[in-house]
Amino acid sequence: MRKSNVRRALLVENDLVFLGAFERVFAALPGKWEIKAVQDGASAFAALNESTPSFDLALIDIGLPDMSGLDVISETRQKFPDIPILVVTEFNSEQTLSSAIRLGAHGYLLKDESKQSLRTSIELVMQGQYWVSPSLTKNLFKLAGAPVAQTIPHDAVLTLRELELLQHISLGRTYTQCADVMHISLHTVRSHIRRIYGKLEVSNNRQAISKAKLIGASFL
Repeated sequence: MRKSNVRRALLVENDLVFLGAFERVFAALPGKWEIKAVQDGASAFAALNESTPSFDLALIDIGLPDMSGLDVISETRQKFPDIPILVVTEFNSEQTLSSAIRLGAHGYLLKDESKQSLRTSIELVMQGQYWVSPSLTKNLFKLAGAPVAQTIPHDAVLTLRELELLQHISLGRTYTQCADVMHISLHTVRSHIRRIYGKLEVSNNRQAISKAKLIGASFL
């Protein structure tokens, strides 16, 4: 049985240096975490099939010794449809990023990011938000078929969830309708809006949509 107030994370990573770093980040997070660490895809499949109780989070590398981490993402999503999945990898190609997101990843972090970025990405995906390394944002825009601005201010980078919300608003949906479609509360919608306004330095939705397009955003 699950220990009271203990969350469980599956770490799929074959580099022991990074594995140790991940475990230290979890040790610094609020609350208690129980870590199941495996170093290849086959072991990840076994852990997913044997897991009782379920995992609360999965961190998955793409470059595994026996298979692609994309296969593990797919298996994780089938086994546990609702848990957040965060990719932490050295692979920065558009195709891999796109595949991971389509298979159900909530976040995609490059290994050269700081420990603070890893902690932030874990906290965000656990809150139901989405995270992509800022250096990969242009790849998302290219995949969406939009022209990419030459420079995008770091503090103006929108998360996938924020882009999704702007998409719904651009289609004429009300905040209440956005909340229903995105399966979040109206309070969360308003929180996203405040963050979008702050990042883009705008004061209304029309300005937010126009500014997002100017910095190269294409709504997903």
